[in-house]
Amino acid sequence: IRLLALTGCRKSELLTWQWDHVDFERGCLRLPELKPGAKVVPLGTPALELLSKLPHWEGNPYVLPSAKGMHFVGLQKAWDKIRRSAKLDDVRLHDLRHSFASVAVAGGDSLYLVGNVLATVKRRQQSGTPTSAMTRCARWPTGRRRRLLRR
Repeated sequence: IRLLALTGCRKSELLTWQWDHVDFERGCLRLPELKPGAKVVPLGTPALELLSKLPHWEGNPYVLPSAKGMHFVGLQKAWDKIRRSAKLDDVRLHDLRHSFASVAVAGGDSLYLVGNVLATVKRRQQSGTPTSAMTRCARWPTGRRRRLLRR
């Protein structure tokens, strides 16, 4: 769930991340054809630190593996438990994606960059190609954003 908040990825994207998609050296995720298409996700230091602490299961390529050799599928159930405990009945997992965008913009990132990082269908249609920052896979700035996410 933290990875959703730290990356702005969709649940379906997160659950299908594979270790060969993670580029620790360049600080990004290179996702293959998904909704709405292939994309590069810049990763900030908190996301990279979290990923580096996750175990690699032999024979399972997924970052979030299941015991059955596939990817984890119980994220919604875990979120529902957390949500009930925190009395956040009206907060959906997808709302973390919106929160990521809000924190990024509040931290000084442009709507254009955030839209391209999130790779929304509308943004893709408007821009046509990823920004050079996404192509370079530069690390996502983390200073103020990290402090905001810890609150």
